[in-house]
Amino acid sequence: MQFCKKTKIVAILMAVVMLSMSLASCAGGNKMTVTVGIKLGEDYIDYLYALNEDNEEYILPEEERTMLNDVSVEINYEEGEEISALRAFIEACANYDISYELDSTETSVKSVSSYAGVSVTDSENADNNVTYFWSYTINGVEPTSGRAATNYVSDGDAIVFTLTSAAASDYEEENY
Repeated sequence: MQFCKKTKIVAILMAVVMLSMSLASCAGGNKMTVTVGIKLGEDYIDYLYALNEDNEEYILPEEERTMLNDVSVEINYEEGEEISALRAFIEACANYDISYELDSTETSVKSVSSYAGVSVTDSENADNNVTYFWSYTINGVEPTSGRAATNYVSDGDAIVFTLTSAAASDYEEENY
């Protein structure tokens, strides 16, 4: 009888330990890791200037054209919650102290600034009718629809936000 009593106690203790371990793993929520990059597109580079110590403008050197070079970002989320490309961007900016501004609907990136003393915005250049904007890819593919807040990522995905440009002529149909 003594043996059975000890066996029951051990079995109950093991069940309590296993239950505690499973509850502890759930308490922390879920985590996903994505890779995030923020860079300047080739079309924009000729227009991006910074100021040197003498307060003179110079074209931003190539090594400074990538603001965030494919860094791993860990994101905590609740069971069933979807993580958007925009949330990954926001988490990366928070981790690396990069300030940004969202558009009025808070569904996409409007501007990124305060990086290496350079202000990078989505401004329009009236002289050559070019609009600058932040595009993004998920695993190298630009989404065909939706904004950064409405396209979702999975664990291990790579998101790259790129400052790019388009002239008004890029949107006009050719006349034949």
